Amino acid sequence: MDGDSTGVSLCQCPRRIGGWIAGPGAAADVEVGTAAALVVAPVWRDRVQPLVASAGAARGYPGSFSYLGTQDPTAYLALPAALDFPSEHLGLTYAALARRNADVLALGLARLADRLGLRPPPATDLPLATVPLGWDGGDAEAWELGDRLRERGVEVAAVTMGGRLHLRLSVQAYVGLEAFDVLATELARLAPRDLATRRP
Repeated sequence: MDGDSTGVSLCQCPRRIGGWIAGPGAAADVEVGTAAALVVAPVWRDRVQPLVASAGAARGYPGSFSYLGTQDPTAYLALPAALDFPSEHLGLTYAALARRNADVLALGLARLADRLGLRPPPATDLPLATVPLGWDGGDAEAWELGDRLRERGVEVAAVTMGGRLHLRLSVQAYVGLEAFDVLATELARLAPRDLATRRP
């Protein structure tokens, strides 16, 4: 819990879960499981307001924070079914599915390293990683790389960090090792000659 003499405290508890488990509308690589509590001392409650006024704004704290904008409860309502999905449809517990996804990612990163000479990022127990390509490039090159891969049927986020291109990879139940073979083939075709200069 973070707090100071103002009488306002914020407790934040992040928990990363796969995007599919968050229900419709959730992106695959966001921390949809983040929860937070805003605690305000009674003396300050009449002065605390949401940054954007919406339905219920006149109710004051805490009521004015309960319904912001066009908040859609679908993801919350779908959560129980999403949590049951691995066991009902895949015959796996959620923990076994998470382990399977992390294992597929590790094996897939090894294939990319073998085929393209990429240096895989440090291993984690998460089914996501950011992989440095060793290619120079900024935002324009990252967008171009993402677009060109998408044209070839590969959906992956290309990003730039420090003037270098990276791929943000995520594995879910529908991703197998063959997806890494396709990615390696398409990256080899696009090679730095078309996008940017490669350096180790």
